[in-house]
Amino acid sequence: MKALRHVVLPARLARLRRVAAPSVRACSTNASPLRSLATVLEAYRIPSDAVLADADAVAVDRQLQFLSVLGVHSIPATVERHPSLLLGDPHFAAPRVEYLLSLGVHEIGKVVQTCPQILGCDITYDLHRKVQILQALGVSSIARWITRNPYIVLMDVESDMRPAVEFYRKIEYLKLGKLLSSLPAGVAFAPPQETQKKLDYFKASPPPRVPQCIARALSLTQPLCHSHATMAS
Repeated sequence: MKALRHVVLPARLARLRRVAAPSVRACSTNASPLRSLATVLEAYRIPSDAVLADADAVAVDRQLQFLSVLGVHSIPATVERHPSLLLGDPHFAAPRVEYLLSLGVHEIGKVVQTCPQILGCDITYDLHRKVQILQALGVSSIARWITRNPYIVLMDVESDMRPAVEFYRKIEYLKLGKLLSSLPAGVAFAPPQETQKKLDYFKASPPPRVPQCIARALSLTQPLCHSHATMAS
């Protein structure tokens, strides 16, 4: 099974790269300059007021083709939530897609639907740096984690991630990598005060309880009802 997986995944990754990267070049030549902006938007069932009337029809058409190739299935809904996505540039976005593919992230369309900003993020600061931090903390399956939590690119390392990590490190016996692997990013890197309130709630519940994901991350047989989850003064 492992041997088969090592063959299938690289092959799938190669196919995704052939689709994503060349599509940037293909889209730049396939977009028809004769199509009006209204026609382009209508073809994708996007309201005509989703973008300024003086927007470049060719550029918008190219961007929509690119999103389609990436596997974004709900393009109208995604554009409705993030209208600025229509003004994106496939040539600029392509290196971000390549980096995600190199991590083993296969569901690029799902990632973009969840967090379109990932196509315009800084690769070094918003992606690579945070991937290195997650790996150093022991997060398993980075590709799966990023697929579920692409909005990590919107978090600040110093103000969002560091305080949460320092808080968790004060909890005795906590397996940090296992915990972070189990929790959504918005929960895992919530402000320590919010996390403490939740832990206090579980500790005070009769009988003392703890969320299963946290229990799995603790190498303890006893419930989390003592001072393990209390911030050091």
